[in-house]
Amino acid sequence: MKQSQPAANQAAAIRFGLFRLLAGLGLGGVMPTAVALTAEYSDPSRRSFNNALMFSGYSVGGILAAVLAMALLPVWGFRFLFGLGAVPLLILPLLVRYVPESLVFLVAKGRLEEAERTAARLGVPVPEAPPATAEPQPKRGPAALFNRRHALPAVLFAVVSFFGLLLVYGLNTWLPQIMRSAGYPLSSSLLFLLVMNLGAVIGSVLFSPLGDRFGMKPITLLSFLAAAASMSLLSIATAAPLMYVLVAIAGFGTIGAQILVLGYVAQHFPVEVRATALGWTLGIGRFGAITGPLFGGLLLDSKVSIEWNFYAFAIPAALATAVVLLLPGKATQASEQAAQVEVRTA
Repeated sequence: MKQSQPAANQAAAIRFGLFRLLAGLGLGGVMPTAVALTAEYSDPSRRSFNNALMFSGYSVGGILAAVLAMALLPVWGFRFLFGLGAVPLLILPLLVRYVPESLVFLVAKGRLEEAERTAARLGVPVPEAPPATAEPQPKRGPAALFNRRHALPAVLFAVVSFFGLLLVYGLNTWLPQIMRSAGYPLSSSLLFLLVMNLGAVIGSVLFSPLGDRFGMKPITLLSFLAAAASMSLLSIATAAPLMYVLVAIAGFGTIGAQILVLGYVAQHFPVEVRATALGWTLGIGRFGAITGPLFGGLLLDSKVSIEWNFYAFAIPAALATAVVLLLPGKATQASEQAAQVEVRTA
């Protein structure tokens, strides 16, 4: 017996949700791993810049998605675009072949020769192996992250990531529709999405070296302030060129800010807990990624004035700014060494 249309739609929605869950599980592991490896293999003076350069691939993907959607969606439909989303799977053999293993992991597992070869190829020092003593080995994972030194920063970083990903996913999902409600045609609305991602790439790559020099706190603070200000000004701007500039700044202050937050986490936490801290920060932040699209959908359904479509996203950016003020500043070499000692003795 043929399914009724509502039942068929419900079954399709369930399948779609399950596949999105699988995709989220995979990407949830890729992001913190990529940031942790980038931080480990970077010179400390370039760590934030290298992280921004690596993570700018996210925004480049957003740009490509917007361009392809403008060109192909009206002709081929959404199913073809989802098929194109599987193309990156073709680079998996290259990742397996060329992405190096973590030196800390290799040393911890006693694979010293492999660690030395990898370190020589990349021009970085080999981490010291832990002394072979009867003393308790350093705690790792959540037990080390939530000790008395790291617990409060870990919670604050997670809250900032929540607001950051709320902005990223909320605007990436709904910015075209918000601009259409402001009177722009679909093609122009998708162009705003492209400009936002382009602003994220340029802004994060330009400003992240300042984080290496002056510390990540003031640069991250600046990015969220830029988001709050630009989203507020979009509510009153009318000229298209100014709108594009403000959307580009908003891209730096949302997507770019989240890139900076992850660089901040990688810079703040010692290597023993870095991957765990990144996973925790992104894991809690994912609740913001869930909230953002729901928030934007409820906002548009509520039929509020055009101005509040922008104010509503300026508020989370302002809240993120307030939380960043509570985060620790640039760690000194002495404090980093003290943190490592505490992890080993906790």
